Amino acid sequence: MPDQKATSDVLTSSNDLDIEPDPDESESPFYDGGYGWVIVGACFLGQIMFPICYSFGLFNIALLEYYGKTKAETALVGSLCYTFTAGSGLLASLLSNWLSHRVTVILGSLLTASGYLISAFSSSLPVLYFTYGVIIGTGVSLQTVPTNVMVNFYFDKRRNLATGIMASGSGLGSLILPLLIQFFIDKYTWRGAMIMLAGVSLHGCIAGALLRPNEKLKRLQTKTSQKVKVFDCTLLKKWSFFVILLVFAAEGMQTLTFFTMFPHRILEYDFTQDQAAVLLFLVGIGSTLSRVVAGALMHFFNIDLSVAFGTVVAGMGLANLAVSFQHTQFWSLALIATFFGAMLGVMAYLFPLYVYDLFGIRRVTSAFGCVVMGEAVGGFIGPALAGYIYDRTGDYQIPFSIAFGSAVCSALLNTPLYLYRRRRRKELGNFTIT
Repeated sequence: MPDQKATSDVLTSSNDLDIEPDPDESESPFYDGGYGWVIVGACFLGQIMFPICYSFGLFNIALLEYYGKTKAETALVGSLCYTFTAGSGLLASLLSNWLSHRVTVILGSLLTASGYLISAFSSSLPVLYFTYGVIIGTGVSLQTVPTNVMVNFYFDKRRNLATGIMASGSGLGSLILPLLIQFFIDKYTWRGAMIMLAGVSLHGCIAGALLRPNEKLKRLQTKTSQKVKVFDCTLLKKWSFFVILLVFAAEGMQTLTFFTMFPHRILEYDFTQDQAAVLLFLVGIGSTLSRVVAGALMHFFNIDLSVAFGTVVAGMGLANLAVSFQHTQFWSLALIATFFGAMLGVMAYLFPLYVYDLFGIRRVTSAFGCVVMGEAVGGFIGPALAGYIYDRTGDYQIPFSIAFGSAVCSALLNTPLYLYRRRRRKELGNFTIT
């Protein structure tokens, strides 16, 4: 093991470069400020479009009336959008390592805008399956995956705080996008709304243009002969990689079950669609505020990532379980929605930090893309299974109970990762766990 004292001037306390440090370097390769805050702002801006797949329900109402197809056929447009948003994570990682994070974000923004523009002139649902589901979903993934990991290349001591600010971008998107989409639909119809969103999506080009590689980090990597690969295949040799895939697959299963089934459950309680919209808005508020709070708490307190992640995912599971019970008061559902949103926000904040902590800076982009794909698999299975069970039983309790079980499994799977990380920290001191 390298002498810790000899490297203290090179790296900051977490020493998570995952490369051999150069004793001749006199300063940390991390900025922890300066242009790093521009990177945070750019990543915040790039994250805003991520919740777009959760806002398809607003288009769904208009498309049901316009095309006159079944709910299942129409809802498939939104399902495909989410599947490709999460499922294109690996593609986004490969392009980020090959072309650069900047180019990938700009490409994603242009792809998203093109998808909306073409969707505005679609003649049938099958066309929307491709233009809205595949093109927009892929574009959003290319725009958001690089911005999720870019902060890690600029911050060390203030990484928790910077990540909290960055992650609140998608929280803000979950608040403003539904309101913006509904305004556009009311004023310009669903076709006009998609044209307007094509313009809105181009803000990602500004975010991408502001991204630039950390030159100090690149120089240090060059000196130590460490080059970032298009895909780091050493991930496949790590059992922790496959465990984290299962963790996020189970998490995605329960998260998308909640978003898919919760609105239907609200209407079953004889509440109105306007009240359902208010509850979803509360999910967004909880998600937005909790990201900033989590960033501040993680910045000032030494909270273990495995423990924190397992706790918030279990909390999301409890929210699913609570929805399965009978509710006659709106305030109880409001509490559940806010609580789920708060847990979701913290989970989204911890996501990039957890992947970084497990696999180090050289592998973070490749690992993040793969983990997002794992989440997509769970997100695809969860709602489909929940819908199938409800169609067979006419009961929401079983689907939400399964979502609770899935969350518990995700939380428990963190146990071996926690033990592994603790053992490795004892062995390596402050050096990266790889």
